Amino acid sequence: KPAEVREEKKSGQLSKMLYLKFMSLSFGYITIPVFFLMMLLPTAGDIYQQKHVLNWLETVNMGNQSDMTPRDLELYDLKSYHIFLGFATGTIILYIARAIFSVFVLNASARKLHGRALYAVLRSPIRFFDTNPIG
Repeated sequence: KPAEVREEKKSGQLSKMLYLKFMSLSFGYITIPVFFLMMLLPTAGDIYQQKHVLNWLETVNMGNQSDMTPRDLELYDLKSYHIFLGFATGTIILYIARAIFSVFVLNASARKLHGRALYAVLRSPIRFFDTNPIG
């Protein structure tokens, strides 16, 4: 009977490359830039939306003191409101798309990783389990 080999337990941090490799399991390496783009787009939409509201408020305050007629101010408000509404709707859609994309990619990656691990365990020789009882 072969002598049992004492296994070593390792602890520590996972490398960033491991996370990138995990994400690339789903649809290849194209997933990584698309994932980061999906993270940045809603945030950029939020930032632009806030800048637009700030510009809108400044223009309305300046319009009250300038030569803009009430009709011009009303049209500007309506236009700014529609721009704001469009960006708010777009940002919400991007947040929802990001959530769906994240779940889809991470689920696909986990399935492939589990399949590979299961395949490796099922194809490993019995001798491995005799010498490593923990697995």
